[in-house]
Amino acid sequence: MKGTFLDNTLRFNATYYQADIENLQVSRFDPSNVAFLVFMENVGDAESSGIDADFQWAATDQLTISGAFSFLDTEITRVNDQLKGVAVPVGSDLPLASDFSGNLRARYDFTMDSIGADAFVSASVTYRGETLAGIVGSAAFMDDTSLLAYGAESGVGVQTEGDDTFGSVNDSTGALPANSRFVNKAATTLNASMGLSKDNWNAEFFINNITSEEGAMMETAGKFTPEQSVMRPRTMGLRFSYDFE
Repeated sequence: MKGTFLDNTLRFNATYYQADIENLQVSRFDPSNVAFLVFMENVGDAESSGIDADFQWAATDQLTISGAFSFLDTEITRVNDQLKGVAVPVGSDLPLASDFSGNLRARYDFTMDSIGADAFVSASVTYRGETLAGIVGSAAFMDDTSLLAYGAESGVGVQTEGDDTFGSVNDSTGALPANSRFVNKAATTLNASMGLSKDNWNAEFFINNITSEEGAMMETAGKFTPEQSVMRPRTMGLRFSYDFE
């Protein structure tokens, strides 16, 4: 649906979708069977459904509020026989699919009569919900490898799915769950900026990721040790531009 409301000051768009996925592909690193290669294989089937929406509201002549959000529900519905015990079981969520994510932004425009310039202040918040990493359930094994190789685990949360175990791996860890995935915690990012423009000149001061939220995302496709990527920390800067036309 698409529509405008409140005397055309509010624009709202929303989409509901449902998708059935057959022979979902996944990349897997398996040096024990196929040397040091990452290869593709079909895990099985999955389904997803959700709602995406966005809006923009001119609350006043000077204040604009906008945002977007997404609700998502995913599930693995079938696992191919050759990947049972390797991939997470039927009923598990798809990777990197948060139940909810969204953002909200407000911008206030005004005129600085004393210098004859247009100015604005803006702030935004972005939320990314908790997700799970990968379809191959090897998080506990990867953490154990890191412990044996480097003397420390990743420190990232692990969610166990299913009751099977690999058996006794070593004296320090005992039996490891056969299906487990790293948990990427929810992250909230705050940004702010202010600027002015006059004639052909524009200047802006911005602060991104005000709280230095790490928002770590676990990567599981490489080697047999856990690796994380994090967001850029708090960043401040100035932007200048000039329009030659």
